[in-house]
Amino acid sequence: MTNNFMTVNKSIWFISLILFGSILLQAGELRNPSFEEAGDWQIVKQGERLQAAFDDITSQDGKKGFTVSLPDATKTSDEDFAGIAQVLELSNLEKGISFYVKDDYTGDTKGYHWMQLLLDREVIWEADVAGGDTQWRKVSLDLTRYLKQPKLKQVVRNKYEKDKNYKITFRVFERRGVNRFGIQAWADNFTLLKNTPTDPQNCAKKKVAPLPRELLVYYDEDDRLRPISTPKHFEIKRQQIIDGMLLGMGRLPERPKRGSIKDFNIRVLNNTQQRGRYVKKTITFEAAEGEMIHAFLYEPLDKQAGEKRPGIVGMHPTGNAGKGSFESWPLCNFPIELAMMGYVVIVPDYPGFGDARPYDFDTDRYDSGTIKGVFNHMTCVDLLQVHPDVDPNKIGTIGHSLGGHNAMFLAAFDDRVKIAVSSCGWTPFEYYETKKGRLKTWALPQYMPPLETVYQSDHKKFPFDFHEVAAAIAPRVFLSSSPSNDGVFPGWGPKAAEPLIRKYYKACGAEKAFQFHQPRAQ
Repeated sequence: MTNNFMTVNKSIWFISLILFGSILLQAGELRNPSFEEAGDWQIVKQGERLQAAFDDITSQDGKKGFTVSLPDATKTSDEDFAGIAQVLELSNLEKGISFYVKDDYTGDTKGYHWMQLLLDREVIWEADVAGGDTQWRKVSLDLTRYLKQPKLKQVVRNKYEKDKNYKITFRVFERRGVNRFGIQAWADNFTLLKNTPTDPQNCAKKKVAPLPRELLVYYDEDDRLRPISTPKHFEIKRQQIIDGMLLGMGRLPERPKRGSIKDFNIRVLNNTQQRGRYVKKTITFEAAEGEMIHAFLYEPLDKQAGEKRPGIVGMHPTGNAGKGSFESWPLCNFPIELAMMGYVVIVPDYPGFGDARPYDFDTDRYDSGTIKGVFNHMTCVDLLQVHPDVDPNKIGTIGHSLGGHNAMFLAAFDDRVKIAVSSCGWTPFEYYETKKGRLKTWALPQYMPPLETVYQSDHKKFPFDFHEVAAAIAPRVFLSSSPSNDGVFPGWGPKAAEPLIRKYYKACGAEKAFQFHQPRAQ
């Protein structure tokens, strides 16, 4: 770690406080149920437009209440929310919960703003603000149906114990984003009930987006989960993520040592093209003895003598054309755009695509197509490191779709890569499983067969996840462009993981090095 330790230490303290102490655990009772005192509740938000506050003006029967407001001419996004949360112990003695709500909207436009109560990650009550009568109304809910089965928490790697701590969350949730639809809603007087309500208002069970695994923890020498609190812990965490990736992908063989560009046995084919500011070469070179990489190499023509330029490994999307995909796709031709800007860009064929067809994954020496890709892409970095036009300290990678997660994998494994950009390249595994069995595609020979042969395509057993790959890139720069309507990697997954990744980067002292964009696109 090269970051200022005091900055890192303060960030670690802040994140640890949020993870392990800011929502105080209370046994069998809700503290400050009417908001008359400060503390005990934590404001929770996604998005910046909905405003949450403790209200000194409006209360059900006291002096204070809780309110969520949205000014009329304000834009929100799908799944934004604002609310309050408290963690407490619950047992079979708690039969229900009641509280009071009201809102100021009496119109009949439905389907946008919803008031919800959550128990952990499950919505147990919700009501559209449409059609409200602006008066306080009592809500009573049955908790027994949720407390019948014990909840488990992980205490040691692959070992769990009963967990009595539950998180109660009241929030206003944007089922659909709005442009001009302001509202205000209030909640007050939360009470745990010792008797089951006679007419509970629970909604049908409705899980919210699953929460990806926490990042700011690591396994200690006794395999117990511990909060990250020192720079050394970040090093341990990164190695544990890499180890998990190797379990899912297979062994990464050692690469040959190369002292100069001549050691790659580069062969330039006869269709070299000069294009304005750069030259495009079609090349082959050795990854290892008997293993060839097919690639396009873009080199600048307007370079001064002795000048060094940044080097980029460009990763193509799925498609038979492989590296040639960019040449016929003007809306996604970033290798060419980067070449025009003066970068040295190498775009290799992923095994089984382009000139790397056909490829026999069953007889090669690799445990997966993914780890073969990592090997090839690290070899491309080796080549850029000794290329006469490249500054070896300025290496980056960028990719789309298949290339998007290959860029992430390369940057996670190879810290010579200083910046990684992933376009439409990832979502946490649980979000990828949009229908039963879809995760099996990750276990195809060209990807990661161990995910099926070892882990039965069960994401709960997988030894790594994609937001952890992003964390392994930290504190180096990582930009993720993850469209909300991506049909392959559903956008709600990266959206759920983004706050965890951001907290991790912040704790590293490199918050600005993580950039996340979610355009409304496919």
